[in-house]
Amino acid sequence: TLLAGSIRQRFAMTIMLSVCHFTGLYILVTWLPTILIASGLSFLSSFTFSAVTFSGSIVGPVIAILIANRFERRWTLVGASIIAAVCGLFYATQDTPGGLMVVGFVLACAVNFISAVALATYIPEILPTGVRLRGVGTSFLIGRLASAASPFAVAVILPLVQNPLIIVASVGALYVAMAVVVSIMGPNTTGRSLETLEQT
Repeated sequence: TLLAGSIRQRFAMTIMLSVCHFTGLYILVTWLPTILIASGLSFLSSFTFSAVTFSGSIVGPVIAILIANRFERRWTLVGASIIAAVCGLFYATQDTPGGLMVVGFVLACAVNFISAVALATYIPEILPTGVRLRGVGTSFLIGRLASAASPFAVAVILPLVQNPLIIVASVGALYVAMAVVVSIMGPNTTGRSLETLEQT
């Protein structure tokens, strides 16, 4: 079962990873244009900034394709989480259009790299075959439920903060937590068969 032995720790990690990632991703995709407008940009400018930022949604998965099997996936996820965390935390400090677009682009690259590697590969491969579908589905469901609560939290916080870009910094904090969780609880998988992973 998902709560037996070493599977329990892996399952718990997949839940925490999913909660952090889905919530961070949802805040970015849903709220970034609104946050940019609230920070003083015009609608047209916020659209341009969002378009440049979300072009990273294409670049991130391409990077994943190129390196996913060359390096240990656990540590590429930790590295991408740290990059996302740093970009999220620095986003609120940017006071130039170029800074916002560059930091936002790198943030989107890192977040979508995580989607490609963690959701499509890492989480499924660390769970045993007998409980894989149930484990992946459950962790994704919990992550989605957590992300569904984020719009209400953002809607409450946004009018209260002096700098709306602070909301993006909260995304950075989520990825700090994710980096810690994966580095401590995640198993190494690259170059190991599913059968081997099931035995450890």
